[in-house]
Amino acid sequence: MKKRIAIFIFFSLFFEQVSVADTYTKSEKITVSSSKNMNIPLSEFVDFFTKLNNESAENIGNPQIHITGGGVKIVSENSKNIVVIQPFRLSYAGSTNAFCKLAVKNLKKNKLDIVSAPTKSELDQCEGLSKPVVVDLNNDSFPDFIFKTQTKSNKGNFEVAQYLVFLSTNTSTELANGSYCYSTSISQFLSEEIPFKATQIYLAIKKENNRRKTEIQKCDLQ
Repeated sequence: MKKRIAIFIFFSLFFEQVSVADTYTKSEKITVSSSKNMNIPLSEFVDFFTKLNNESAENIGNPQIHITGGGVKIVSENSKNIVVIQPFRLSYAGSTNAFCKLAVKNLKKNKLDIVSAPTKSELDQCEGLSKPVVVDLNNDSFPDFIFKTQTKSNKGNFEVAQYLVFLSTNTSTELANGSYCYSTSISQFLSEEIPFKATQIYLAIKKENNRRKTEIQKCDLQ
């Protein structure tokens, strides 16, 4: 008999949240809004992590899900809901580690994906995320999401800002396919010197692209 997995959802209050989700997109058809009644069902998290635990050789404890990042965001196309975005903090019973990830529910395909930073660069002491800056960084007319968190510095007794950037991976033939990836290149480029606002971030990345003569809006290879 398979071990029953209990997942608990808490609303995370770890940080003073950004007052409003800052948005900058060029598409009038695509909109992003907050929602209090379209959370991804608990059963879908249970199914996802049950499968993950069954495939893992490690004996890990029960997962706990903490909603963070200002809660659920709904991406709509021409007023039709197509994607549910739910940032969350994952921890396991008996472990001090905690990871911030992005749950993406494609309503067209009824499919749930969990998007994470690569293992080698994923923060293992993530206590929560700010509300996102929403901006079309890769110019595919679909919103990208930028979150900020604070972590302890390894250079002294103070905290530093860390960024988690999730890019849409839409193709030119299917605008709203509702897929996302993590971008280490942008996450590492951003700093507190750049105001945490959509327009300033967009322009800073554009300037960096011109300096490097290449685009840094890239997904990590999975």
